[in-house]
Amino acid sequence: TQDFTDARRGLIASAHITVAGMNSAMIWDTRSYDFVQGDAPSSVNPSLWRQEQLNNIHGLFEVTPGIYQLRGFDLSNMTLIGSASGWIVVGPLTVRETAAAAMAFARQQLGDKAVAAIIFTHSHVDHFGGVLGVIDSGNVGVPSVPVIAPVGFMEEATSENVIAGNTMGRRSVYMYGKDLARTPRGHIGSGLGKGPAYGSVGIVEPTLIVDSTPQAMTIDGVDFIFQNAPGSEAPAELTFYLPGFNAFCGAEMVSRNMHNLCTLR
Repeated sequence: TQDFTDARRGLIASAHITVAGMNSAMIWDTRSYDFVQGDAPSSVNPSLWRQEQLNNIHGLFEVTPGIYQLRGFDLSNMTLIGSASGWIVVGPLTVRETAAAAMAFARQQLGDKAVAAIIFTHSHVDHFGGVLGVIDSGNVGVPSVPVIAPVGFMEEATSENVIAGNTMGRRSVYMYGKDLARTPRGHIGSGLGKGPAYGSVGIVEPTLIVDSTPQAMTIDGVDFIFQNAPGSEAPAELTFYLPGFNAFCGAEMVSRNMHNLCTLR
């Protein structure tokens, strides 16, 4: 049961998460997975059932003093690092709607702080697509906060999600079982998380590029040591160490579960 203890460590607040999109269509509803409890039914691999019980533990968590994570608002997690003037946001989820809901929940618990910077750890859409739910660039020019990303981020993100966007979107419906009923004979989860949110995807152009290892940078009073990790879990990816917090962000190359066995790509 150690995984369950670890998954609940630092939990500050949890609540049913429901997020609506256009025409009030439901984009995210954690209550739809309330049936995933107790022993695994015969229709579900017991390891998946156990993993999805862990994924059902959601809300706002303190990783270490000054660093917080929002888990269970999307397929991916969003991290908030306390800085001189507000929050440095790492990985703003898949879509605007879930990212905005996650930020609102954090502000409800931690206070209404400004966003001081954005970090895109890599070029997969579930780690940048919700950026406009965190900051609004007005869709023109450069956003008013620094945006840090690995070298090649824009090329990889647009080739995967714009040039190949129709194909990727269609494949994701199959890969993640988007239209399956949430039942013991339907959608249980995706192992990595419950599944991606389907809503309004956005992107902003980075203002600061990580292209070497080590690469030191101070962002709103917080010292970072970045590592460039191209051609790893994503074609463009970075990790970083925070010496002031003694904390490391391994992006999606460090995970407590098996990553995607079959990808959209």
